Amino acid sequence: MTDILEKLHQDHIHAAKLLDLYDKQLQVLKGGGDPNYIIMRDIMKYMRSYPDVVHHPLEEIIFEKMEDKDKLLSKNIEKLCKQHREIDDIGEKLYDKLSTIAAGIVTSLEDFKMGSEKYLELMRSHMDLEEGEVFPRIRKLFTEVDWEDVDLELARQHDPMFGAGIEEQYEYLYDCLLSEGNESGGSADS
Repeated sequence: MTDILEKLHQDHIHAAKLLDLYDKQLQVLKGGGDPNYIIMRDIMKYMRSYPDVVHHPLEEIIFEKMEDKDKLLSKNIEKLCKQHREIDDIGEKLYDKLSTIAAGIVTSLEDFKMGSEKYLELMRSHMDLEEGEVFPRIRKLFTEVDWEDVDLELARQHDPMFGAGIEEQYEYLYDCLLSEGNESGGSADS
């Protein structure tokens, strides 16, 4: 039932595309330009509504089962779970700040830039640790019964942008990803 790990992997690919788009806008801001704060806000809204609410809790269900199977990974799993909380906290602050900026309220941008850089760095290193060290061990050690338990949880989840249908609130952001993909020769989904 490594389809679940494949789903988590695809979530990481989607998140990386969103982080790249966010980073592109951040670089515009750092260069003295006027980024598209609506895109940035919508990215953070998505990151707060799917990865923080669905993806990370699913990983933690898997990690909890994994701790009993591989004590050597327990430090990495503990680190990843702590990072989930940190990602959620920083993401919430960035979303709030972006909502304020998008509403036209003047605010200091230095803390926002630093918070954005921290978020991007944390998300990327977090996904690298999962993909490079933790997921391979899960593939090796999980049993069919383990996957069946996790699959029950997965059946209750829905990705509002990359799932079966795009929720209206994410259509603009998805279109922006498609535009980015067309410029770079990729697509929003792959």
